[in-house]
Amino acid sequence: MAIMRKTKIIGAALACLGMMLPTGVLLAAQPSEKFTAARAAPQVRDVALAADGSLRGRVVSFAGIGLGGVSVVARLAGREVARATSDKTGYFSLAVPRGGVYEVQAGSQTTLYRLWAARTAPPAAAKAALIVAGEDVLRAQMLPFKYWLVNPYFIRTAAAAAAIGIPIAVHNANIDNRSVGIIGAAIAVPIAVLDSNSGS
Repeated sequence: MAIMRKTKIIGAALACLGMMLPTGVLLAAQPSEKFTAARAAPQVRDVALAADGSLRGRVVSFAGIGLGGVSVVARLAGREVARATSDKTGYFSLAVPRGGVYEVQAGSQTTLYRLWAARTAPPAAAKAALIVAGEDVLRAQMLPFKYWLVNPYFIRTAAAAAAIGIPIAVHNANIDNRSVGIIGAAIAVPIAVLDSNSGS
């Protein structure tokens, strides 16, 4: 009898865990050769250097929030020529030797830039580089717990798991109906508040 009860609890816990995992984790696979071969050639972005000859820019998350403490490296012909760290709002300045085509890397995100001297840049050239950091940089900026708390998919999945798991746990523990209401409210209210704060 005790083995059957433990098996039910473990099964319910695994089911809740499966619902909370992001789908990308469950479906992650190596890209096929056909997909990687079909990738487009990298796009080169034109950026005008500042008056002092430096490349100025900003590292942001996918949400457009500046990321501080990110290492930014500029390479010319595969050789590192400048390195900087973004400030707390994501801004950085790289002292590059001259104009040309550079690889600029922030975290795992590498972007090609054609850098122009201040007075020789075409009109369409940007005044600064904008690097949207990859997921690895974003995760490094946040504690894992905080990352999950602001993820709207996690919040909704946690609410669904609680809605399924609480009645099962209450039924198995033979708790009276008044206690069920108190426990449900104690769990549902914080989840509802987090969900409303996520902005989704």
